[in-house]
Amino acid sequence: VAGIKPELFEAGKDLCNNIYKIVSKSSDLSGLLNLYEDEDPQGHSHLFLTSLFSAMICQNLDWSSQRTVELITFGSMVHDVGMIKIPYDIRIKSYEQMSDQEKIIYRKHPLMGAEMLRNVSSISEPIRQITYQHHELINGEGFPNGLSSSKIYPLAKIVSFADSYVTFLQKERLKPKIGLRNFILEPENRGKFDPQTIRALIGIFSQEE
Repeated sequence: VAGIKPELFEAGKDLCNNIYKIVSKSSDLSGLLNLYEDEDPQGHSHLFLTSLFSAMICQNLDWSSQRTVELITFGSMVHDVGMIKIPYDIRIKSYEQMSDQEKIIYRKHPLMGAEMLRNVSSISEPIRQITYQHHELINGEGFPNGLSSSKIYPLAKIVSFADSYVTFLQKERLKPKIGLRNFILEPENRGKFDPQTIRALIGIFSQEE
């Protein structure tokens, strides 16, 4: 991908492919993701892109380990699985297009996803927490619990940012590097995301134009 450091991109892509193979070998998980892909092909590609950027961001953080990167890649691969339980006519809308009642229903998908994963043997608690908290924001304006800053699971902060960034890229049809500038400059995004995570995303891009 133009603009991204090749070594980070290749490592992230390989990790996503490996995690996807692991997910595919679990009948419970593969069944859920196949259902999700059948009902929402764009949503399925969103999962893979969110995993890719989460992995690259995590690799670029001083405190991360190989285990941490694997956990976040796995967690972001299944983070939106609860969307299966959200009515399709709500799912296809952007958040801004939803009515107040539809937003209430939509905000339930992180909890639904975490509950769906509770009895899957290959899912660890960190992966469930990523799923449960991937819409929390450090300014406390996220959902489902309005957690702020240090109360949010660290890996969920990364997925929250990657998820929003990928959603923006897909909506605006922008290349990652151009999209990054626009996303960060969006007034409504100020104060929502962890600064260290933002710096880590900036760091995956080559300084050459």
